[in-house]
Amino acid sequence: MLSANGTRLLSELEAAKTKPFARFLVALSIRHIGKGVAPDVVAVFPTIESLESATDDELGGVPGLGSILVTSIREWFAVDWHREIVRKWQASGAMLGTEPTEAEKLPQTLEGLSIVVTGSLPGYTRDGATEAIVARGGKAVGSVSKSTDFVVVGENAGSKYSHAVALKRPILDAAGFEVLLSGGAEAAAGVARSE
Repeated sequence: MLSANGTRLLSELEAAKTKPFARFLVALSIRHIGKGVAPDVVAVFPTIESLESATDDELGGVPGLGSILVTSIREWFAVDWHREIVRKWQASGAMLGTEPTEAEKLPQTLEGLSIVVTGSLPGYTRDGATEAIVARGGKAVGSVSKSTDFVVVGENAGSKYSHAVALKRPILDAAGFEVLLSGGAEAAAGVARSE
């Protein structure tokens, strides 16, 4: 009979099989493919098979994916034991991406928008907020610049908030973030504040 820790471990391993594909992509340890780039890659290549079979030109078409990252992906998949890891994960039931059905596709309310999230938002982990933005066509970025469309500020916001104020970028609170997700830039502009 398993101990409580053994049971918990098995439960966590089972739950890990359904994590978003972007997290699996980061876990593969492909050089230079981290949490910032993985969602962009997954938006274009929603399955491990589509990523593995992508041409250099197709990979180069991913926003933010330059020749160094294209080479990293190519080199990773060229190694036999790397591909074997992927096959073993799939055989164990891990969901390594799926093509979204029409019903699963969210309205692309954030297409073309660059959004920074700082602090904690009720109902979202940091990764969850990023996934909500990317799933709606937006780009979740890590630093505030003049080209940032919105800065979402939660509890215990850090220096990004001060930077947003200095650059006079539109600022949203948690409720404003929900407006942004559902209604897009125009709706969010009505509830954003400038400080």
